[in-house]
Amino acid sequence: MTEYRHEAVEVCPHCMGENIVSNWAPSDGYRVKCSHCGESILLCDECFHAEDNPRHICDWDSECKTCFRDYHLILGKLTNKTGI
Repeated sequence: MTEYRHEAVEVCPHCMGENIVSNWAPSDGYRVKCSHCGESILLCDECFHAEDNPRHICDWDSECKTCFRDYHLILGKLTNKTGI
């Protein structure tokens, strides 16, 4: 089955610059670098509407700067698995 790829758009919370990620798919991950300031940002709108997030959960922790997507990546690295 071919993965659905599309353009993802997100505003950087650090510099307010609009980021356009061409040809993006969930397997690419939800964390990208801002093309304006270089800070790490999440593609929150893509996550919120993702097939694997049917309840539209957002548990962003502003103190730790993490969400459930980051925990999946950390666990994947610990178990030698990648992706979400």
